[in-house]
Amino acid sequence: MPTRLPLHVNTYLVAAALIETHYESKTTSLLGDGLVSVESALGEYTEEHTLAVPEGHKAIFYGVNHMNLIYSDRVHEQVIAWLLDNRLGDAHDAKYGLDSRIYSYPEVDEVAN
Repeated sequence: MPTRLPLHVNTYLVAAALIETHYESKTTSLLGDGLVSVESALGEYTEEHTLAVPEGHKAIFYGVNHMNLIYSDRVHEQVIAWLLDNRLGDAHDAKYGLDSRIYSYPEVDEVAN
């Protein structure tokens, strides 16, 4: 059973993955951002310790390592979008409660650098 979080707090989870594209692989999942696995970052480390967070409140950023999360323009844009949408109150819950997980991939010029 997922772990309950306070109802009055909107929780958002960000994960990074060193690889630049999404594909199902246990190695990719465990490698994560070089420090934290994707599952752990998204509160899904074990079935017993899974956090009850809506899928629309979770984002995975590919081609980013753990230390670069704070500097990533893609991460900044997503956090700002969540903050702006959060001002909508109930409309926010309706929107993100039904949305699927967010997957963010590097732009071509981002990979070349």
